[in-house]
Amino acid sequence: MKKKGFLLMIIACIALVMPASAKDIDTSLSFYLIPDTLKKDAHAVLRFDNTKLTIKSTDKVLLERKFAYTILDKEGAKFSGLLEHYNLMIKIQDINGRLIDKHGKVIRVLKSNEIFDRSSYGLSYSFHDDSRLKAHSFNYDKYPYTVEYEVKETIKTTFFIPGWHTQPSNDCAVENISFTLSYPEALNVRFKEYLMPTNTKRASMQSEGILEHSWTINNIAAYKKQPFSKTGNYDSPTLIIAPENFELLTYKGNMSNWQTLGAFIYTLNDGRDNLPEDKKALVQSMVKDEKNDYLKVQKLYQYMQQHTRYVANEYGIAGWQTFDAASVAKNGYGDCKGLTNYLKALLKEAGIKSYAALVYAGENNYHKLDEGFTSNVFNHVILCVPQPTDTIWIECTSQQLPAGYLGSFTQGRKVLLITETGGYLSETPYYGKEKNFIIRKAELSINEGNSLQKNIKINNIYSGLMQDDLGDFLRTNTQNKIMEMINAKFSFPSYVINEYDYKHIGNNFLPAIQETATATISGITSTTQKRTFVSMSWMRNPMAEIQQTESRTLPFAIEQSFKIVDSVTLNLPEGIEIESIPNEVNLDFSFARFHVYFKKENDKVQMIRKYEQDEGIYAAKEYEQYQKMYQAISASKASSNIVLLNKQ
Repeated sequence: MKKKGFLLMIIACIALVMPASAKDIDTSLSFYLIPDTLKKDAHAVLRFDNTKLTIKSTDKVLLERKFAYTILDKEGAKFSGLLEHYNLMIKIQDINGRLIDKHGKVIRVLKSNEIFDRSSYGLSYSFHDDSRLKAHSFNYDKYPYTVEYEVKETIKTTFFIPGWHTQPSNDCAVENISFTLSYPEALNVRFKEYLMPTNTKRASMQSEGILEHSWTINNIAAYKKQPFSKTGNYDSPTLIIAPENFELLTYKGNMSNWQTLGAFIYTLNDGRDNLPEDKKALVQSMVKDEKNDYLKVQKLYQYMQQHTRYVANEYGIAGWQTFDAASVAKNGYGDCKGLTNYLKALLKEAGIKSYAALVYAGENNYHKLDEGFTSNVFNHVILCVPQPTDTIWIECTSQQLPAGYLGSFTQGRKVLLITETGGYLSETPYYGKEKNFIIRKAELSINEGNSLQKNIKINNIYSGLMQDDLGDFLRTNTQNKIMEMINAKFSFPSYVINEYDYKHIGNNFLPAIQETATATISGITSTTQKRTFVSMSWMRNPMAEIQQTESRTLPFAIEQSFKIVDSVTLNLPEGIEIESIPNEVNLDFSFARFHVYFKKENDKVQMIRKYEQDEGIYAAKEYEQYQKMYQAISASKASSNIVLLNKQ
């Protein structure tokens, strides 16, 4: 009996040990199972990513995600950690994780006390927000290895619903990725696909009033980035989701169309544009003698610029509901919503109607509004003041811009106007090449002594977006800083500024800057006994250099239209003859044009150089023409010597 009891105990121990050992191996995640086609150009491979989004009601969404990355090398380590943001409306329920070696053996399991949890305050520009983050890393560096994480969270709003983005980066291949969307049919949830490949597997089912849709994609290869290839909102297969009815911290709304979404925003902020009595009296005294609405708008805008400052507030409902005007008047600060609402209140007291406008702001690669799919895609608010002729658009967070000019941050894009009758799409002013330009004039004299140092007179005009950076610098820096900048700005081989001056010209709807300077330059002439060579190669190539040695397969994007006109006059002393001038260059392509020519006139030589480009998306086959044009302009610079015969 004792032997039998001992044998049963051994069997029981083996039974206990076997399941635990099985958990230590996950052969499906072995590095050796990754196809070679997915390793090419990849620093990591997303082995699997199974995400399920379950919309329970307008104020409850469950997100469950389990995924694993195989990290191939040091450059792929950026995919090895976990970073999850949460706030008052997003609660992280659970996080699990495993570290697995190249054979599929589990090395470590994530412990809850290893998760880093902190406020995100200080990681952004926000003065007051509710954002926190949970982060974890196994800090492992024996490549290749795999990390697996599982995250469950609850989202207490449907005002924003996470979309599905399939490929995290161009240098990360995807082996298998799936997404399931489940919701009550009565909620009328909408979704839209972008860039879905032909091998996408889709499935849908309905059961007891619940709709479920799923998408699965296999084998998305990594690829090498091609510069200037951002031609839309997304680089990889993407699914965007938006409900018809939604809830935001007890506020309910509808976004079946832009009008209803705008109506929600209007209701959320209605009644928050009332000024205190002292500010009402101030407004009346400020505008009583002004003759037209624009002067009133500009005066009140300047007052706000001088008495408020921008502070972001993203705490709870404050991310979407503005500070009331009275609090901004009292405290002297506000976020984009608060400052816009405050100026709106000042104008209201002056009898001028204005509307907040939601916009996706950003200078480059900003999100382009999809008019056919209503969703909450905005990150900024500006003010629109309708007028019989020119509508006045105002960037209320700026302390420098005039009323009527937006700059590159919000120009030329669709916006949602928020009115008493709902939301309406409009468009901010677009600054094309007739408004964005630089006109540069220079006058250079060759003296009889033919010194290697020359005096040059400069007269430049910068307009529209082409003056933004310079204008901002000139308005916000000391004279010493300005002179430091000027002494490093021009492209002469060597120079010393003798005099410099500037003034703001143009108008408030299209600002411009005129700068004048005199300088002593060197390095552009060389002399032999018989000849003097004057080089014009100090003028920079106006095209952006796109460095790509491999064949172009993607379209390329030019994001801004502008033109530059240069005129350089070379004055010659009596008796010096012009032996030769450079040949004319004339390049004309769909995306840009370049023309440079020289003309002789008695004792002068003048060079005229014109360049203009058109923003747009251009086919990959045109990339070769872009490169040829860039190289041709550089070559014309290198062969731009004017040859003069010296006096005997």
